Amino acid sequence: MSTIRVEKKSYYTVISNVPLQKDTRLSAKAKGLLAVMLSFPDDWVWSVEVLAKYFSDGKESVRSGIKELEANGYILREDQKRQNGKLGRRNYILYEEPQDEENRTEIGLQEEQSKFLPSTQAAKPKEEKKSKYTEEISEIVSYLNEMVGASYRPSTAATKRAITARLKEGFSVDDFKTVIWRKTKQWANDPKMVQYLRPSTLFGNKFEDYLNEKEAVMQQTPPDSAEEFTKVKRCFSNPSFYETLCDVTKETVKQMGGLSAIGRMDESMAALAFTQTYKSVCSKRTEELQKAM
Repeated sequence: MSTIRVEKKSYYTVISNVPLQKDTRLSAKAKGLLAVMLSFPDDWVWSVEVLAKYFSDGKESVRSGIKELEANGYILREDQKRQNGKLGRRNYILYEEPQDEENRTEIGLQEEQSKFLPSTQAAKPKEEKKSKYTEEISEIVSYLNEMVGASYRPSTAATKRAITARLKEGFSVDDFKTVIWRKTKQWANDPKMVQYLRPSTLFGNKFEDYLNEKEAVMQQTPPDSAEEFTKVKRCFSNPSFYETLCDVTKETVKQMGGLSAIGRMDESMAALAFTQTYKSVCSKRTEELQKAM
């Protein structure tokens, strides 16, 4: 049998022969699945649905292949928990060779034969091109996760691209926090829109539109005459005026997602958000406030 190879200038993958030739425990399906998974970058986020697109035998076949690789030491599964204690995203670590001593001994591998490299070392060319916006991206993604109760990663390629593009356009970290807070306030309790509280939507091409959305603000003019001053005194001597203000405050807290949501916000952002929301609620209840006055 003769083999015809191609000259490898680009679009190729280098893989250890241990899983392909030495590990006879693996089925052809598991070896093929492992080869495909290793052909992607170290930070590639995969799922059964995504992997199934690269094969003709469907999702169930991919699932069984993953279980086989996991059973033989090529995949390590980690379940992450959110801050509220609920089960969060499931994380998988893929190994080019079995990583535990039991599996390595079973296929006759000596410990010194292989040196496992952390993915950050295995991807040195990417590390050298580290974005100058790394700290900003981490701060923005962390704030998003706190606001929506998610576990997005600042290392995901699509998220980094979207945030970096906006930062290069001159937007600040505070601009990102404003958009996150504003859209969370608008969409968090909307079953149709809550799914869009994600990096690809928030930080995409409509980012500037989200940032510049106008909110109703009640115009306030300081009392500049004895007549106005008397009017203000009369307001605060009226019990119903206090009751109305109390209702406005309660409505403001409700619109911001409740006290627990406010507690997760940055202090300065919470103050700004409360002021804007309070003014918006007041403007909608102007007639009621005037009657109380």
